[in-house]
Amino acid sequence: MDINILNGDALTERMEAAGFDQLIVCREVLIDGPVDAANIDELWKIRAAYIAKSIGEAQEKYYEYVVTELDKLKGIQPGSNINLWFGDDLFCQTNLWFLVNYLDQLGLAGSLYRVFPIIKPGEYRWGEFGNLDPGDLGESYDARVAFTKKDIELAKKLWKAYSTHDLATLQSLSVTQTDVFHDLDIVVQAHIDRFAKPGELGRPEKALKDILDSGVTNFNNIFPAFYNREGIYGFGDIQVKSILANMK
Repeated sequence: MDINILNGDALTERMEAAGFDQLIVCREVLIDGPVDAANIDELWKIRAAYIAKSIGEAQEKYYEYVVTELDKLKGIQPGSNINLWFGDDLFCQTNLWFLVNYLDQLGLAGSLYRVFPIIKPGEYRWGEFGNLDPGDLGESYDARVAFTKKDIELAKKLWKAYSTHDLATLQSLSVTQTDVFHDLDIVVQAHIDRFAKPGELGRPEKALKDILDSGVTNFNNIFPAFYNREGIYGFGDIQVKSILANMK
């Protein structure tokens, strides 16, 4: 049996149109907020509290929307092929590292596959799956890449370093040669660059300052300008709005 895990709901309709079923959606945003936890239940508790505070909703909504969906992973039959449909940007990667680690804990990492988005000539490198039609998704699936045991161990180490904010280890891991992670070194560097040195701005803040200084002040224009410049982060409008609010 093939199980397809998606990073967010955006692909769902196109996946169904392409004939894919057995879909599980990861609706987390692990690029944003605390993620250091001793076990999965503690992680859900930490995340529920953070997300509820960030968007002003009850913590129960997080469990209903995020945890209930990811609990479907526990029902996967051992031996199933699990396809991970994730882009290369930092948003996708942090969720991907977590999922590989969690699937391994559940004893389900025996047949993992990475499905990469096809980047067509002339298209934006960080557009990921956004511009792909159902036919393209079939082509992406056909080119999927199997995780080796070394790849799984690398993902687990990446998640541990990321979740504990061990930037030195994260950077040292990022140069590892692997077929299941593309541009890992520059994506990890983008994460490290989020954290400003004393007296300086972090990379996302600097990009936004440059955009504001150029005279762009309407968020409907700020967001696409940021995306075109720093799509490597994979930030949504909520994350960009939060960064802007903290810059004031």
